[in-house]
Amino acid sequence: MLEAAGWTGKTAPVVIQSFEVANLKYLRSRTGVRLVQLFDAEDVDTDGHVVLAAPYAQPYDFVVTGDTRTYKDLA
Repeated sequence: MLEAAGWTGKTAPVVIQSFEVANLKYLRSRTGVRLVQLFDAEDVDTDGHVVLAAPYAQPYDFVVTGDTRTYKDLA
């Protein structure tokens, strides 16, 4: 659909966003549109630090594959 609309490059009015990593890696090799890695967290403490706790600590595709990295590692 993006190809049919001529929206295949970085200047296209399209941004694909995801909390997961694997799908963005897959899409990177198949499209030129902008991709954005979203981050999640449990909360932000009074000092402005991100509080990571399950299920918000890491991308779900990391959980499934046993990857222990968190959103903090990705940042």
